[in-house]
Amino acid sequence: MLRVMARRNLGASVHGGTQEELSQALLHLHTVRLDREGITTVKNLELVKEVQSLYLQKNQIKKIENVEVLKNLRFLSLSCNRLEEIRNFQSMTNLLFLDLSQNLIKKLDASELPQSLLILDLTGNPCTKAKDYRNDTCLVQWRNSNQRPAPLQTLPCTDWLETTTDAQENGEVP
Repeated sequence: MLRVMARRNLGASVHGGTQEELSQALLHLHTVRLDREGITTVKNLELVKEVQSLYLQKNQIKKIENVEVLKNLRFLSLSCNRLEEIRNFQSMTNLLFLDLSQNLIKKLDASELPQSLLILDLTGNPCTKAKDYRNDTCLVQWRNSNQRPAPLQTLPCTDWLETTTDAQENGEVP
């Protein structure tokens, strides 16, 4: 996986270097693209622990592990993989956007999601076909006036968009 990370995310002069040179160069990346690589397991995340955006869509990933090292991650795309459940995301305290669309997720377990999450995409998962699931539902994390996280809320997307626009105008969300 080290060579794949280097080939996709570092300049040609670096990705041919020694393992130590590659490791040092990867440490400073803020965006890592590993989409469409046929990846089945995610390893060596400690090599990119400063990453803020991670693209892993269109792979063969069945399980997410070792993500607790990604303390700065804000954006994660795992669409079009083979994930069957939502697990191990709650430790990602800075994660704002999580794309899990087009996977095999049967049940939405909000306790596995970080409180920081603003956008979650579950389009095309079996869980969206459940009777009690609404296709227009968004999970939204609000902050109170002291900028402390409040619990996740479920709102229809139309209400969320209207409220988000108001919150953006008031400087409450980016």
